[in-house]
Amino acid sequence: AEVQTLIRAGRGPLQVTLVGGLSGKSDGGWVVGDIPVSVSPETQLIGKIEPGMIIQVSGMLQPDGTIQAQRVQPREYTVRGKIQRIQDNQWIIDNIPVQLSPDTILRGQAAAGSQADFVVYRMLDDRLVARWIEVGN
Repeated sequence: AEVQTLIRAGRGPLQVTLVGGLSGKSDGGWVVGDIPVSVSPETQLIGKIEPGMIIQVSGMLQPDGTIQAQRVQPREYTVRGKIQRIQDNQWIIDNIPVQLSPDTILRGQAAAGSQADFVVYRMLDDRLVARWIEVGN
């Protein structure tokens, strides 16, 4: 909302940070929320960035209302909890479903009842996807 206010006021260039859903992605042009974001070879991409993810963009707001991205990364959260159920690609941790992807890194032996630390990112449809999982003793 704050970035939208700056865009309507015609502000820029100005350093901004935007958190929103990546709804579209093409060579050099992304849409985060409703805001056009320009990425270039100089843009620092942290981790795998895919449409449908909630991401954080740091960059320069341009007078034309676009953001020239300097750094882009998934919006990640650290979660600690007890594994209640393990299914194929979804685990239940303290009543919260967490999906695993082919890129999820697992350290330790997972079993129902185990404590685990998770780093997860959120998708536009509110699913949580594990980036990595470390199962404790």
